[in-house]
Amino acid sequence: MNERLKRIYQAMKNRCYNPKAQNFKDYGARGITICDEWLKKPNLFYEWALSNGYNDDLSIDRIDNNKGYSPENCRWATRKQQNNNQRRNHLIKYKGETKPLSQWCEELGLDYHKIKCRINSLRWSVDKAFETKGNHSLRLITYKGRTQSLADWCRELNLKYYTVISRLNDSHWSVEKAFETKGNARYKMITYKGKTQHLAAWCKELKLNYIKVKDRINKYHWPIEKAFNDSPCGMEVKEGMNEWDWQYLSMSDEDFAYATKLSKEKIEQAKQKDSEAKV
Repeated sequence: MNERLKRIYQAMKNRCYNPKAQNFKDYGARGITICDEWLKKPNLFYEWALSNGYNDDLSIDRIDNNKGYSPENCRWATRKQQNNNQRRNHLIKYKGETKPLSQWCEELGLDYHKIKCRINSLRWSVDKAFETKGNHSLRLITYKGRTQSLADWCRELNLKYYTVISRLNDSHWSVEKAFETKGNARYKMITYKGKTQHLAAWCKELKLNYIKVKDRINKYHWPIEKAFNDSPCGMEVKEGMNEWDWQYLSMSDEDFAYATKLSKEKIEQAKQKDSEAKV
């Protein structure tokens, strides 16, 4: 008996019927099963395989990814064929045609992983991702009198490449700020009432608006206790804060949803009313 076929059969059975299997969520949890004849009599599966084009360079592939394993829905396919048939394959529309990303890359002579990164991580448009020549990892950056590729800088400084490229391209940070700013503000560790966790976790736990709290801490340098106090009352107007800043930072989350509809006159009235209440 072919040992590789035995392994293929056991793996197929495992992902369909073992909830502890790593990929069970993509198979058994979706209702993907093995037909009764193969499940009850593995020899019938081996016979089907050997008489339907099996060889050691091919893998079993379901023609319709929403149906299970059966003689009618299975074939032996190359890795390329399987990739084009994957449920998760990214369908891309370009110049009026829709094809899997892997197929576009093959036809246009593009690097699949590079294009996938441009579209998914850097949020480029399809046209820009397909038509931009070169490799951003080879972009030359001058820092502290030395010039080398961005990828080399990230390796040398132990920086995350995609974080740095986002800082440079999306946030338009200077090279110095992009390289020297440590960590991710979203995961900044905050100690409050004797407990320490990420800022994002605090906002989730306390049901606070993350963007608002981050601005209070980073932009206006408020202490943690004040930043986490989401009361619309008692907010002090700081030097350099305009009317919009005041209204934005002092209103409750419910009111925040309607903030853009407020005129400057209404904001001023709100400030005056709050001042009178303090007196």
